[in-house]
Amino acid sequence: MIAIYSAGVFIGAGIGLFLGGSILDAWNAAYPDTSLAPFGLRGWQVAFMAVGLPGILVAIWVRTLKEPIRGQSEGLVTEPHPAPFRLLGSELAAVIPPFNLISLMGEPRALVINAIAAAAIVAAAAGLIALTGSWEQWIAFGIGIYISFTWAQSLRIRDPATFGMILRSKAIIYTFIAFALGPYVIGQLSDVFNRRGMESGEALQHAMALSMLIFSVTLICIWLAQRHLPTEEANRLERARALGEPV
Repeated sequence: MIAIYSAGVFIGAGIGLFLGGSILDAWNAAYPDTSLAPFGLRGWQVAFMAVGLPGILVAIWVRTLKEPIRGQSEGLVTEPHPAPFRLLGSELAAVIPPFNLISLMGEPRALVINAIAAAAIVAAAAGLIALTGSWEQWIAFGIGIYISFTWAQSLRIRDPATFGMILRSKAIIYTFIAFALGPYVIGQLSDVFNRRGMESGEALQHAMALSMLIFSVTLICIWLAQRHLPTEEANRLERARALGEPV
């Protein structure tokens, strides 16, 4: 189910890019002089607004839906948490340095591993900065990796079952990797096209169009995932108990 949900995100993003590009071209053709365009809007601004408008309508529709009772599909109704905002605060602290270290204070081994990971991330970021000359993206990337690593450590201590469900799931891990690599790869492709003589906007357009070839792999993965879905659904309670979930 996670794979199908994640595939929908990528398919929707791909359709959004296609429609956005079409709207951009149509607007620029209709109003080559932006001073004559309605409200002085540029093509890229109209494209963003047009692609985002369905999201507003969907948000209004989702607002009418009722949150399902957790565990209802398994016949195991879970009681609401007595202090949800306190839980939200602890989860938020787990991703904000240096508060993210609080949950590790009682685990000396976890603190040592955290320090080693931080040093490795700093070294890797420094090497990538020296290699590419782009310090902004690699500092931001390193901070994100460190926060994610510390949050995973904290989750493993606080909630082993959720840790197993999220960070031992190949579907989720591959999704995180894809989200991180997507913009970077498109940017690199755009630079390649730009160096070959394309105007920067056209180069980005070609890079985005080429990136949509990955959806052929997505469709294959969806087909493979649905073949295993009945088996996974049949033994999900047993797998939850094996991960420590009280069911």
